[in-house]
This record gives sequence, structure tokens and C-alpha cells, in this order.
Amino acid sequence: MHKILSFDLGSKTGVAFGAEGVAWYYDLWTLVPEKYLRVAREKNFDRTCDPRIISFYARLRDYGKILETNEPGVLQKITIVFEDVRFVRPEAQAHLWGSLRGALWLWG
Repeated sequence: MHKILSFDLGSKTGVAFGAEGVAWYYDLWTLVPEKYLRVAREKNFDRTCDPRIISFYARLRDYGKILETNEPGVLQKITIVFEDVRFVRPEAQAHLWGSLRGALWLWG
């Protein structure tokens, strides 16, 4: 059975997982509460160590445990889908999206 994991990347990331003929799972991940993001921006961490990227990668890592096969560390074969944004405004949004995409590539 071919499985698909799809993402709508952003500070609030939409997630869908499913397969043909099977009920789909949908979720919305709020990567970091706004109050933590405000503190990160004040300390300029949104440019050097954005907590949303760390949170996103941690969620992917946890999600990977669900996708493991009977052999530890080996994931099921799945197709990962996400949007390909050609242009983004403002610049900070482009940096965030690029970092989220990079974390997804690293994980997948």
C-alpha cells in the first residue's frame, strides 16, 4: 500500500498522512507558542537558532517512530509531499520556509 505524508509548511504546519483506501490523519502543528517566538526575536534567535525549526525537526523525529518497520531505524517507504514556493514576502518568511524545507529534507 502506497503511503503519503504531506505538509503545508509554516509557523502552523498542516500535516496529512494516509494511503489509498485508508482513512487519512490530519493535524495542525503549532511549532512554537507566540510568547516563545517573541522572546526568540528579541534575542535574535529567529535568525540564528529559530525555535520553530528545532520544534519541527523534533516532531518529525517523533513522527518517524510511528513510521518505523519491524526493523528498528528503518522507515516504511512513503512519499513526502510539500508545496514548492517560488516567491515569498517578507524576507523572514522566505528564511523560515527554506529552513523548514531543509529540516524536512534532512529527516526524509
